Amino acid sequence: TLVRDHLGSIRVHGTGEIQYVVQAAASQVEAYAARAARGEMPMAEARARALDAVRSLRYGTDGYVFVVDTAARIVMHPVKPALDETDGSAIRDVDGVAHFAEMARAGRRPGGGVVAYRWPRPGSTVPERKLSYARGVPAWGWVLASGMYLDKVEGAARAAAVRAALVAGGLLLAVAG
Repeated sequence: TLVRDHLGSIRVHGTGEIQYVVQAAASQVEAYAARAARGEMPMAEARARALDAVRSLRYGTDGYVFVVDTAARIVMHPVKPALDETDGSAIRDVDGVAHFAEMARAGRRPGGGVVAYRWPRPGSTVPERKLSYARGVPAWGWVLASGMYLDKVEGAARAAAVRAALVAGGLLLAVAG
C-alpha cells in the first residue's frame, strides 16, 4: 500500500539525521586520534577528550551518540553509564536482537550500517522500536552509533501519506468533475 511503501522509504532515508550526527561525532574522534598519532597529546588523553566530546552530544528531544568497540564492548553510553566498559555482545532486546553486536558488525563495514532493535527511551524502562546507524573509527577500533525511535518517524510518514492521498483524491475529483 501507499502508506507501507512510504514507511519503508522513511526507514531507509530517515536515517539521514542520525547518520549526519554520527559522522560529525566520528570526525571529532578522528581529529583526536590524529593528534595522538602526531604526538600532540598522549593517547589516553586523546581518548578521554574524544569520549567527553561524544558524551556531551545531544540532539532533538532524546538523541545521543554512544561508543562500542569492534568486539561489542560498550566503551561509553551517555544515558546508561552503568553499561560503560561492559561486554555488550550478549545483550539482547526483547525480540532477541543482539543489537550491540550488530552495531559492532555494522560499524566494521565500509560506510557503516543500520540496525533495527528495541530500546527504552531515556528515563523509561519500556523498550520501543528503534533504528540506529553505526560507523567505525578504525584508528581506535571504535564504533559510534546513534538512533531514532520509529514511532515519531512512522507518525510523520503516515501523516505525509494521508496528505498525499488527499491531494491525489482531490486531483481525481477535479479531473473527473
